[in-house]
Amino acid sequence: MNTTIKAQNPAGNNNLSIFYINDIHGQTNKMRYILNASKNYDTFVKSHPEIGSIKISSGDICIGSDAGIGMAATQFKNELGLDVETLGNHEFDSDPDEFMKHILNSKAKLVITNMDDESDSLLNGKFKKSYVKEINGEKYGFLGILPTDLKKRVKENTVLTSVSVLDDDDTIEALRKEVKNLEKQGVNKIILVSHGGYELEKKIADNVSGIDIINGGHSHHLFKGVASSKNYFISPSGEPVIYTQAGCDGQYYGVLDIEFNKDGIVVAANNQVLDSVGKKVVEKAEFEDLLGNVREIGILKDNDPFPEKRQEEENPFADFILDAVRAETNADIAFANSGSLRGSLTPGVVTDQEVSLITPFKNKMCLAYLSEADIVQTLQNGLTSMASEVKKPGIVQVSGITYTGTIDGKLKEINLIDKNGEKHPIDINNPAKEKKYLAAFDDFMASGKEGFDALHDAKLYKIFDYDKDKFVIDYIEKMNNKPFSIKKDGRIKVLKTNFPLLSSDLRRLLQQIASQKGFAWTTIQPVNLQTPTYLHTA
Repeated sequence: MNTTIKAQNPAGNNNLSIFYINDIHGQTNKMRYILNASKNYDTFVKSHPEIGSIKISSGDICIGSDAGIGMAATQFKNELGLDVETLGNHEFDSDPDEFMKHILNSKAKLVITNMDDESDSLLNGKFKKSYVKEINGEKYGFLGILPTDLKKRVKENTVLTSVSVLDDDDTIEALRKEVKNLEKQGVNKIILVSHGGYELEKKIADNVSGIDIINGGHSHHLFKGVASSKNYFISPSGEPVIYTQAGCDGQYYGVLDIEFNKDGIVVAANNQVLDSVGKKVVEKAEFEDLLGNVREIGILKDNDPFPEKRQEEENPFADFILDAVRAETNADIAFANSGSLRGSLTPGVVTDQEVSLITPFKNKMCLAYLSEADIVQTLQNGLTSMASEVKKPGIVQVSGITYTGTIDGKLKEINLIDKNGEKHPIDINNPAKEKKYLAAFDDFMASGKEGFDALHDAKLYKIFDYDKDKFVIDYIEKMNNKPFSIKKDGRIKVLKTNFPLLSSDLRRLLQQIASQKGFAWTTIQPVNLQTPTYLHTA
């Protein structure tokens, strides 16, 4: 890490550098790059002993019920040298035995402030409501919160038995109480390690005094630098609150450099968010030994990138995966909720492990006959989330269907695509209930969570013992090493407005007008907002 100190600190001030991660979602291929970056970070801080340092995780490092991925994620955290963590919803995907292995084997201090005191769960006695760590002679206090929507984000399993998380308002009250407890111990520099999501975390910054830094997670926001009203807030007591969140799926990691004055108030900050992808790493990480044997199954020629806004855009990898599922099951259509697909493949040799990382939850695939009315409800449910801040569950990824909706959640058009490539429109205002189509989707969607009522009510024709990755691996192997591509084909369109669909003639006319010489769109220049002075430069 090429970081330099700009100036000496005033007497009584102190520096803290935070290496932070969140929402890696079991992407072991990214963990290797982050681990390498962490080692470079360690070299830097060791050469600058005047800078205190700490490593923090805001949850969802593992995902799904695959024991190997879970063990690798825990080993990764230990190799990273993680100091403090809280849990995300996906840590609860495991069965009870595996869940406890993750908790007991992690060397990081687990902090949870918003679990109900009366909760009789596996976590009892395994965490602290707050934690004080001395770094370079300075006391730092740590708080942590679970997502308040925990049970909505996890398939029912016995790990959740008796786990009771406080709601948003009670979480804020619990944080206020614990801040006071820390202040009584002489702690005036407090960091919240949160998997609450941006909206709740912003609400905490605006309503709880005493918290200086919020390392966030869960909503998959990405904040580079420090910008007023986005990730730089003022607490009710008038003190700065610096906020971080580094996207999702291990694409990024962050380093937040902070300067506190003698009263524990943030006076300078620099937030570096760095891309983990493509960093050359030769040395094999220890956690990779836990992933088992890896098979080469095919050759990817080229691909479109994974969408930046996974829950709002057609995903080329979803297109490919669901086309494979439909081909292997002989289904008419296939569905996946956007959040069930993580990560991507890179051109070159493809392994079975890389495919499996894209479907980390290891759900069970199902087949059921759905009516046109069921299809409309399913697609409309996904689009409805476009009008919400969190965009969950997000649009439904599809195969055997094309559809169009609007950014404010209105379904406009659906076409079924038969196996000869012919289009068959569905009347979305009067869909037929008697016409049935064989559909493939996973048992999470079949559970009816996140509003998929039609899939919950459908009578399941068949349940497989494996997830989408098994079908995809078989599909690729049948290509016999013939290079293939992964490309979007426009099967999903999300319009930016709720205006009626334009005819092709009108669309061409508007394009001609826009291309005329001298025609220009008016743009509004962004307002420059003041940010804290940078302590370090990359």
